[in-house]
Amino acid sequence: MNKNPAEQFQIDLQVFYTLLQDQSKDINSMYKIFDSNSKTDSKYLPILERLCDRIGLTPNKEALMALCDRVANLKEGPIIQVLKKYEKSKSEILIAKRFLLNFVSDFYSKKHQKLLSEIQKRRLFNEFYREILLGVHQIGIAMNQFFESWQNMLIDGINKDMKKKYGDEKALKLLSASIDKEKIKDVLISSDRSYSIPKKLGDKFISIPYAIAFDIEIEGVLKAISKLISNLKKLEDDIYHKKDAYINYFNALKNAFGQTQADKLIETWREVDRCWMQIDTPFQIGHPLEYYEDRYRHAVAPEWDLRISNPDKLSDNRISCSIEKMFLNLADELKASETLVSFVQSALKDVKIYNGLPALFYGADMNGLFSAQVVPNDEVISKKFGKKIFAFPDKIIQSARTKPKMKLSYETFEEDYLQEARKILFEDEKLWYLVYDITTNGHEFGHILWMEEDTQRNMNIDGEFKNIEEFKATCGGLIAFFQSPYTEIEFEAVMSDTIRRGVSLMAWREQEEVLPYYCEGLIHLYGAFESGVLEFSLDQKPTLKVNKQKYEYLKNWYIQTYMSLAKHYMEKLPAGEWLDNFIQRNAKTYHSSQSHSYEFIQRYWERYREIGQEVL
Repeated sequence: MNKNPAEQFQIDLQVFYTLLQDQSKDINSMYKIFDSNSKTDSKYLPILERLCDRIGLTPNKEALMALCDRVANLKEGPIIQVLKKYEKSKSEILIAKRFLLNFVSDFYSKKHQKLLSEIQKRRLFNEFYREILLGVHQIGIAMNQFFESWQNMLIDGINKDMKKKYGDEKALKLLSASIDKEKIKDVLISSDRSYSIPKKLGDKFISIPYAIAFDIEIEGVLKAISKLISNLKKLEDDIYHKKDAYINYFNALKNAFGQTQADKLIETWREVDRCWMQIDTPFQIGHPLEYYEDRYRHAVAPEWDLRISNPDKLSDNRISCSIEKMFLNLADELKASETLVSFVQSALKDVKIYNGLPALFYGADMNGLFSAQVVPNDEVISKKFGKKIFAFPDKIIQSARTKPKMKLSYETFEEDYLQEARKILFEDEKLWYLVYDITTNGHEFGHILWMEEDTQRNMNIDGEFKNIEEFKATCGGLIAFFQSPYTEIEFEAVMSDTIRRGVSLMAWREQEEVLPYYCEGLIHLYGAFESGVLEFSLDQKPTLKVNKQKYEYLKNWYIQTYMSLAKHYMEKLPAGEWLDNFIQRNAKTYHSSQSHSYEFIQRYWERYREIGQEVL
């Protein structure tokens, strides 16, 4: 009996999802080179050894481990630390970074092409959606070129030069005039993000739109988008009937990428998000949305991908309900304005959740995929259309199960404490997914709270908004969990995950693009030491003692800290003023102002540089 088109499409979705999981499993198999029980020779070992040779490293275990992280998990930090450990010069490290970026871009482009060929061979989906997959891939190849140039010119060029010459505070002031503007009631005001780069003109800086600054790269992107639009016009979407929505979206993208007038950038990209929010199929495209890399002007990174929803894992609404209930209780207690409550409730009401896998990814994604995401960042759009939350638990659990045990973790934590977490990872999948929902999906919902249209713009006057926002997001998910019914096992699992993650974030100390997460980790550890949950001593082995009987003290610390943070957001005060309660800032780095936490972090960082990539 023949299936109708809609039923067949759902079957094809499951086949596609399985193909993605199989491909991810194959890539993660490169970690098996560290498995003494593995009887098969890894096809990836010769590749990794050649990479070592190209960047001037001996293919020992730590170099190979760092390269596995760079290729399989797209993490740049570990290999940079290995290069520093072996005293490579700044120019040698920069060359290695660029070489590895080119390698992973080419590596995944070939993987994506192989996947697309398999889809064509099996005739999965209808012609319309096969064309979207192919078109996204062609645009992605052009986005790889754009991202490489963007990274070289802006992040590794202009921004590093500005920091070296002026320092962060003065650089922020100098560049503030060149932040993209948006027109509100015929008045140009600064936006909270940019789609341009700064250029010095006389004694001031001006905005140069991407279309002008990267004209050759953008031309390639526009050409690929135009071809996709042309091809889609000839086909029909007889499954979801979103042909017009997709074409409108790609036309908006074409206009935005090609925009040459700086004062029209915000509005043309806002139109992209408007059109994008109308697409609710399992084929979700990710365009330039995030701006973690650039702390001065929040220049939006050239990211590009396609995420696929898991047809078997539709998200329930327990997290969203607990988040909204918690927010309304605190908003009432803190006497939040009706305007703020209405704004947040509207955004929460219109959230769409997509659980799935990243299928095709390019550009900025080559320097790290997300574990989850809430977008768009434009609160004007979210006020009317809500947000989309993307979660990728299947990829995260597969990756976590594949990675070998790391020496530093077992030097830091008691073995029993780590084994409890591994038992959940490998034997209690239901509990693992619950913890993910609370700490990751809860985090994404937490971003929405206490925000109005102008909140970020007002709070980021000192450039520190992102450095408190990530903690606010995670803490929001935790407070919602604390105020809901839970078992002792669930409570301990959530607290353990939060503490272990807080410690792991200390490895990101020198990565500018993830500074907000490093700051989040600093605040978590401040609370863990302040509450007595963590104790550190160089004399004890392992060096960190976890007092689980004091989890309730940490829980109360989170509640009080979150309330003070919510008040800060309600008043839209400079973010740095709140950050200073927990973190000491200087020109070079950020440190915990809690003495025991500071001592532990210093030691952890020393050991991370020495053995951070060593496996047990």
